[in-house]
Amino acid sequence: MKSLLRSCMGMFLLVLMLMPLTGCARDELPPFDYEKAKQLSSEKRREYDVVFFNQVVVWNMNSNRYGSDPRASPVGRVMEFKRMAADGYLPAYVALRLLDIEQGRERNDPEAVAMLVKAAEDGDASAMCVFGAMQLSETISAYEERNALRLKMIELGFKRNHPACMANKGAQYLLGLVQSVPQDKEKGMLLLLESARQGYYSPASVLFNIRAIKASQDQFDFSNQRELKRALCWGRLAEQHTNWAGFDHFLGLLRDYAREHDRPDLVEASRPYDPRLVPITQAIVKPEDCIQFEQGE
Repeated sequence: MKSLLRSCMGMFLLVLMLMPLTGCARDELPPFDYEKAKQLSSEKRREYDVVFFNQVVVWNMNSNRYGSDPRASPVGRVMEFKRMAADGYLPAYVALRLLDIEQGRERNDPEAVAMLVKAAEDGDASAMCVFGAMQLSETISAYEERNALRLKMIELGFKRNHPACMANKGAQYLLGLVQSVPQDKEKGMLLLLESARQGYYSPASVLFNIRAIKASQDQFDFSNQRELKRALCWGRLAEQHTNWAGFDHFLGLLRDYAREHDRPDLVEASRPYDPRLVPITQAIVKPEDCIQFEQGE
C-alpha cells in the first residue's frame, strides 16, 4: 500500500513539474522572422507545404512519418514545425501558436490568425490554404464567420493552383456538400488526383472514405474488382500516413463479406495491402499506383 502511495505521489509531482513547461510552450516561440521568410526559396516552400499540410490535417493523431510508436508523433511534429518556422515558413509558425499539438487542443490566438489573414491578403497561397486545413474554432467561435472565411480563402488559393486548396475544392466538387459549388464529380476527381500526384495526403483520405462509408452502410460492392482495388490502394496509402485512416475496419468488412459469400479470392487480393501482413510503416503503395487504378489503367 505504501509502495502504491509513493508511486501515485511521484506521478502527481511529475505532473506538477510538467505543467509549467506545457503552459509556456507558446510563449517560448521567438517572433516570426519575416526577413527569413523573404529568403525562403520556392523549392523549399513547396517541400515544406507538403510536409505541413499532410501533418496539420492530422495534428492531434499519430503520423507514421515519425515512426510506429504513436507517442512519437506529437514530439516529432512540434520539432519539425519549429524547424520550418525558424526557416521562415509562416504556416508552421502560426500552427504552433494556434495548436497545442502535444496536448491535443486548440488555442485562442487572434494575433496569430491576423498574421495568417495578412499573409493571405498579401498573396501567400500557402497561408490561404491553411484556413481549409485548420478549424480555428477557438479563435473564431462563430461557425458562419469561420466557414465564410474558410471558403473564401480556399477559393483564392485554388485560383493560385495550390495543391492543398486544390484538394479542398476537389472534395467540394466531388461530394456536392457546399451549396455554392455545383456537384461535378469528373472535375472533382481530376483535382483530387492532381493534388495526390503532388504528394498530398487529403485526396487519399477523401477517395478512400467515400468507399469506406459505403462499406459501413453495406452499400459497397466488394465483388467489383476495379472498385475494390481502388479502395484497397487509397486505404493503404491513407493508413501509411496515419493509423487513424480506418483501413483496418474496411479490411474487416471485406473479410466478413468474403466469408458470407464464399469468396476467399477477395481476401487473397487484400493480402498485399493488409497491415497485419505488411507493416504499415512500409510505403508499399505510392500515389501514382492509386491514380492508375482510379483512371482505370
